Amino acid sequence: MKKSLFAMLLLISTMSLNALNSIDAGVQFGLPLGDYGNYAGFSFGTGFQINVSPGFEDDLIFFASAEVNKCQSKTTWVDFFIDVPLFTGLAYTFHATKDIEIIPELGIGIINHIAYGDVYRTGNNSVDYFLDTAGRISIKTSYNLNDNIAVYIRPSWIYFFEDENTGSTLGAQLGMSLRF
Repeated sequence: MKKSLFAMLLLISTMSLNALNSIDAGVQFGLPLGDYGNYAGFSFGTGFQINVSPGFEDDLIFFASAEVNKCQSKTTWVDFFIDVPLFTGLAYTFHATKDIEIIPELGIGIINHIAYGDVYRTGNNSVDYFLDTAGRISIKTSYNLNDNIAVYIRPSWIYFFEDENTGSTLGAQLGMSLRF
């Protein structure tokens, strides 16, 4: 997993700046499910994504993304969670019309879960940190306002592997894309 993630990041970093396709930035919300949904509630945050084209196929996209989300706690011993997902992956652009694009995305990465509160139930608040391996499936639908700016919605499903369990988050990101 770590080797494939490193290889993807190395590939993206060695491409020329001419390959830079777009930069996405937006606000997002999510609903944790599974075992993680027993502890964390609705989340709200922001994220960005860098998209590059390999040059031999303009509709093929490699991406790297980072997000920060604050989650409500469903427990009495944790005040809140902060999730920091980092993904890299592949996408392909389908042109529905001249101005509308549908872009399925498949990514792998990690999620850093940061919990604040009486995590160990000792009576003292502290910060605890959990790291999970994760996968992301999303479908970005964008509308081109002009040649350089598009607005988009990106519904997504994130699936992650906890110590002995699994968790997932359903959510969406609304934002703008700056095209190059």
